[in-house]
Amino acid sequence: MSDALQIQPEASPQAGLRAVIDAELAPITRQIDHDGLYPGQAMRALGGAGLYGHHLAAASARPSIGAAVEAMAAVSETCMSAGFCTWCQDASGWYLEQSDNAALRAKWQPGVASGAEMGGTGRNWGKTPGTQLQQNKGQSGSVTLPP
Repeated sequence: MSDALQIQPEASPQAGLRAVIDAELAPITRQIDHDGLYPGQAMRALGGAGLYGHHLAAASARPSIGAAVEAMAAVSETCMSAGFCTWCQDASGWYLEQSDNAALRAKWQPGVASGAEMGGTGRNWGKTPGTQLQQNKGQSGSVTLPP
């Protein structure tokens, strides 16, 4: 056996993310998709693994949209609903980073990037008459939206 120092490569950020997905998200995917469970604990754990900061200069030394998309894809492979929630969280952080309001950024972006605060994006369609989405289950079990 050699006395030479053996250096182990650093674990990739994706490895840490995969561990959280497997431990926190995978066991509740059916409840999310069939029962409407909001995966709050899993989403916060994903944030703790660095998921929501890949694309933010405030949270990453080398911000990368590509890394953010890869992380969203890893979540979506297990649960598309949680993948969408991940996109919403990432978009919230991005909106905050692009804001000219420094006080708003300082107050909310660190928590959104770490998953300590949950964010979202979108519009409340329910307040605009005639634009409410409805779903109808087709014979094959697929969901269709009315014209």
